[in-house]
Amino acid sequence: MEFNTHYTSTSAQTMPSDTFADISPPADARPVQPKIFPESDVIHQSATTPHDQSVRPPPNTNAPPQHGVGKNAASADQTLSREKRGAALGACAKSEFRECRGGEALKDGASSYLAFDQFDKKETRGEEGRGTCDGIVHETMRRIDRSAAGATTDLPSAVTYIRSEINGGGTAAQSTLDRIQAFQDRPESLGLNNYHRSTTRQWNPQGGATQEERTDGVIHNMGTSPGMPPGGIAYIGVRVQRPGEAPQSHGHALLVQRLPSDAHGDASRYAIFDPNNGVFTYPDWQHTEAALRNYMHTAFNEDGYNAAPDLLRLYVPNPGHGDPPYTSHSRHGTDDEMGEPPEVGQRPHLGHDEL
Repeated sequence: MEFNTHYTSTSAQTMPSDTFADISPPADARPVQPKIFPESDVIHQSATTPHDQSVRPPPNTNAPPQHGVGKNAASADQTLSREKRGAALGACAKSEFRECRGGEALKDGASSYLAFDQFDKKETRGEEGRGTCDGIVHETMRRIDRSAAGATTDLPSAVTYIRSEINGGGTAAQSTLDRIQAFQDRPESLGLNNYHRSTTRQWNPQGGATQEERTDGVIHNMGTSPGMPPGGIAYIGVRVQRPGEAPQSHGHALLVQRLPSDAHGDASRYAIFDPNNGVFTYPDWQHTEAALRNYMHTAFNEDGYNAAPDLLRLYVPNPGHGDPPYTSHSRHGTDDEMGEPPEVGQRPHLGHDEL
């Protein structure tokens, strides 16, 4: 994979009821600078983070983001990779991202993004080619949490570093890949030291809620009630199934963060990380909401599937250093497998390292 952060036209180019169940836990600018990540096994490595401090919301903040804002053409090597994969999926194949995975929806309205696709590496494709999204998301959460006591690491920074490390090879890359697989197998093994879970919402436990109702519920909880404080993280579990089907075990995972005010900008910005497409930064919640809604309408729409959220976990920074460590539990249910549908995963996706 090439290592390149993209800036869209919204950013300065020079700047590098069966609806839910509440199961909340008890209440008990300046130039881009290298950002050092205090990881014990790779303490001397560094990466840079997107710097879009000049981004400002559009003049009419009440107007919805326009479709197509921020699109730029795919590079020649990206176009070639689409052709070599040989998929003939109609409109999906026209995207610079992997076919039918909602990448264009996430890119639309973003001020910057860094491409990341779990299928670009054999080690992160998972069993039967169904991906390791849950493991990747949990490793990303671990990076953000471990750095909270020292230098601030936001979601784009964490993804940038993980990608750089995996591409670099060697023992550091292997350690990261081992953790990803371990979190994929046992996500509850992640213990958070500087964050705690504030809220959990589950939608559609009996299969009666519509895709729109579930999306509305996630948007409401993330943006309004209870909302996300600066630095807050949202884990979103997404079901991938055909309309009318009973709830299925396969799915996908996304991570969203309201970026802290000291992360090269103010606290109005958000970032979405999708292990199938990359990490996307938005100037405000309005653009973030539009991206999430469009993603749910376009991702996994091959073979009659659609995507709908049914799990939301909100994590907030600890108010002090005396809080006990918190253990994450991200599975949708005891029998869940966080992977894409078998017939979708068995498509012959070729990673860039095999082209």
